[in-house]
Amino acid sequence: MTKKLLALYGLKWNPFAAEVPLEALITPPKIEAFCWRIEQSHVREGGFALIAGDPGTGKTLCCACWPSDSPACAT
Repeated sequence: MTKKLLALYGLKWNPFAAEVPLEALITPPKIEAFCWRIEQSHVREGGFALIAGDPGTGKTLCCACWPSDSPACAT
């Protein structure tokens, strides 16, 4: 996407890029609550979680917004 197109639509980042910065994402309260529940109930107890759902329900957003210092982030 060219800078001219970004300016035309008032965008700071290309919304279709593979690496959209975290500050460009809006995290709804439902996603924040989901991440908190998983962190508190599963990950800290040594479990794991499978995130599955219909397209457009926020699965990738959950993974992108997960805190990098969380025990859930296995490197």
